[in-house]
Formats: sequence, C-alpha cells, structure tokens
Amino acid sequence: MKITKGLLVFGVLAVAASSCFDPPEYPNTPSINLAGLEFYQEADAIDSLVLSINFKDGDGDLGLSSSLEDISYPFHPKNYYLENNGNLIAVPTITKYTNIPPILLINAGQTGKLATNRTLDKPEYASKMPEYIYPYTCNTYIFDTLYVERGDQSTFDATYNITDTLRSSNPENPDLYEIKEIFYTQKNPNYDNITVDFILSNGTELDWETITGTECGPSFDGRFPRLSDENGPLEGTLRYSMKSEGLAIVLGSQSFKLRVTIKDRGLNSSNTIETDFVTLEGIKK
Repeated sequence: MKITKGLLVFGVLAVAASSCFDPPEYPNTPSINLAGLEFYQEADAIDSLVLSINFKDGDGDLGLSSSLEDISYPFHPKNYYLENNGNLIAVPTITKYTNIPPILLINAGQTGKLATNRTLDKPEYASKMPEYIYPYTCNTYIFDTLYVERGDQSTFDATYNITDTLRSSNPENPDLYEIKEIFYTQKNPNYDNITVDFILSNGTELDWETITGTECGPSFDGRFPRLSDENGPLEGTLRYSMKSEGLAIVLGSQSFKLRVTIKDRGLNSSNTIETDFVTLEGIKK
C-alpha cells in the first residue's frame, strides 16, 4: 500500500496588540486551545485534515521561516554524531550560505570521528545504534552531504568519502571539506514547531513515517511560518492543513484523536491539547 503525503499548508489569523490600548499580558510560554478539526475530501484534490488552534504568546516569537537563521542551530533539521570512547556525541549544524548545505558545528571539547553506518562494525558502538535496516534507513541512516570546516578536520580521515573542497579568498569564510556518507543521525526535536500525534481509540499511536511497513514517509509534525515581526503579545488562530492520500486509507472509519503542542523560537513548549475521539466521516465538510 503506497501512501503519499502532500505539503503541509498553513493559514494564520493573528492579531497583535494595538498601540491604541494597553496590550494584554501573557506568559512568554505559548498557550493553545482547540478551535476545530475538519476533514475535506474532494474528487480532484488530495484529502486534507484541517486543525484549527487558538494561541496566545507573551513575546510573539511564534513561527519559523526558511531563512538561514531559522534552519541553523538550534533549529537545524538533524543532529550528526561523533564516536567518542564508546559514546556517541550529538553535533548540530549551521547554515551560513544559501548555496552550501549544512556545516558541522563543533563545540569546544567535542572530539571524535563522524558516526556512519560503518560505526556499527565497531563492537563498542554496535549495541548503542539500531541495525542498518528498514525503518532506520528512513531517518536514522541518511546518505547525505555534509560540510566540515578546516579547523574540524579531525572529525574524519581518509576512509571517508571526501568528494570536494571549497576554498575561499575571504579569510572570514573558512575552507570547507565536502563529505558524502551514510551518516548516523537523529531528527532535531527543535526543527518542527508543531507536533501532531494520531492516537486510535485502542490506544495505538500511528507512526506515519513507517506506517506502510515498506516505504518511508513524512510525519505530520511540521513548521508554521513566523506570525509577527514585532516583539510583544500575540494571539490568534492557526489553521494547520495535513494533506495526504493516505488519510482515508489508514484511518477509514476508525475513531481517533489528535494530541498537539507548539513551540516558540525560545524553545518554550506550549501546553498539550487533545481533540475528542472522532471519525473522518463525523468531521467531514
């Protein structure tokens, strides 16, 4: 069974405090409550489940853009790992240039070689990493391009697939090594700013990334865009559209509920809300 998922689409109605009256005082940690849940099924369109939530946030730092700032640490997509005396040390990335993939961000004191699928051959790490098989080939072992700055070349050696080097005439832009490997990675929990879990009435939580048992797909966690350029109280309604040909196939007539949280750019997580148990037919529009 093949399930394809469309892009997540966001609709936002946000109201910032006006200078004509005293702004409301909200905590800087966002708070949310449910505004609605609707299912749309049309003959010539991909099915969509639309979640509406009301939000309040004291400093208005809600949303992430596609700018370099919002895809670099701490909002980078995934962590890489260093082998270090039998331990695995998580390492983030930064994105400095629009035309160059992420660059490894080594902090002071972090040492070791980049972990790849070959790390499994080392007894001291084999028990700390999953096997190189499905479903871990979906999001744990990723064939990827990574750039490493000249000062961090101790993180690899001649056994790695070094495909290119980039040299710059600008001393502020360091030389870079381009490495292509099957890296051992983990998704950065701060990359997405909205988390949506699907729970069936029997208590089972659906894993959309591996639900077919044969193919890798995306989850329904995602990002909504920046809601304001101002620093101050913000409230409004966020409409989050989850599009997939698999919604009706997987859920059918089953009863399910959603569990939802959002996160701001200060990495503050909101309260968790849950919908009632519903069926697609019961919320169909």
